Amino acid sequence: MQNVGLLRHKFLYGLIENKNFKITRLGHPCAWDICVDGLNSRSVIVSAGAGNDVSFEIELHKKTGAAVLLLDPSPTGRRTIDYTPTDQLAGINFFPYGLAAKSGVQSFALPVNPVEGSYAYSTTRKDAVSFECRSLGDLMVENNFQQVDLLKMDIEGFEWEVLDSILNQRLNVSQICVEFHPMHNRYWSGLQRYFKLLEMRLNGYCLISHQGTGDHTFIKTDGK
Repeated sequence: MQNVGLLRHKFLYGLIENKNFKITRLGHPCAWDICVDGLNSRSVIVSAGAGNDVSFEIELHKKTGAAVLLLDPSPTGRRTIDYTPTDQLAGINFFPYGLAAKSGVQSFALPVNPVEGSYAYSTTRKDAVSFECRSLGDLMVENNFQQVDLLKMDIEGFEWEVLDSILNQRLNVSQICVEFHPMHNRYWSGLQRYFKLLEMRLNGYCLISHQGTGDHTFIKTDGK
């Protein structure tokens, strides 16, 4: 069954992934694939989820010259910012709130691994904590952004609803880096991811890179 799943994965991704874009990999150990073509010092970049590593945001600013708006409401993210030398954070504007489909206070599950420190989407209020969040639409209005040139999301399950909000509200986001976190068992999580890939394509987003079943990078290729 594992071999069948691997073959299905390779077949489906082979059908939808466009390898004609020039890919640049930034960050270590938490690296992301992006297309830097068209990104410059005037670009609007939003990164949601600092976690234990902000090397991607640091390298992205150095590569493009653009300011990076970095969001993370968790103690883990705040600690990372506090422990990162100030000179390395030049060009990074940190805000201690999360990204969600709706603005307001949201429930987060406590980290499964306290050392890794990820506070995740919570479907129950049991053993949960609350953090302030912003929707992408409200964030764009607050900062007078007409578009977002690059959005990175490593937000532990909140990405599904945020992507829905981007598509439903037709927010102008040119490039999206997202880590998909499984919300169900292996079978249903795989189906959820495949349906989301199809939905993204039908809304004009082309998959240009992926790492396994987690990190995916999309570029908007038409005006839908």
